[in-house]
Amino acid sequence: MASKQRVRFNKWKEFERIFTNGTHEERYMREIIFGRRRNWIYWQITADITKLLDNSTWYVMTNLSDAPPAVIGNNYGLRTWIEYGFKQCKNQLGWADFRFTDCHQIERWWEIVSSAFLMVI
Repeated sequence: MASKQRVRFNKWKEFERIFTNGTHEERYMREIIFGRRRNWIYWQITADITKLLDNSTWYVMTNLSDAPPAVIGNNYGLRTWIEYGFKQCKNQLGWADFRFTDCHQIERWWEIVSSAFLMVI
């Protein structure tokens, strides 16, 4: 940011967080603007606006400029399940097994694993 610019926090917006088991909970989010608005929007999402607890406050960056708060909050809430699914896939395909640091070795390993996967399909 330029020296004359500042960080601004917009007003809190309330939205209904819908969990994967169907339960609902009231959550709050507000936009954080660093200097001036850009294509990427920064959000602060929390369950308690007075305490801003570390374990229930998220900071999210998105390029969804016109999405309602509920869409952003609920989609980000699915992040844990998506990461879990990708981790399971990586383990099944063997992509989590390589221990190389050289880019050429990693590319070769991925080529071997992908070829074996295509042969199985």
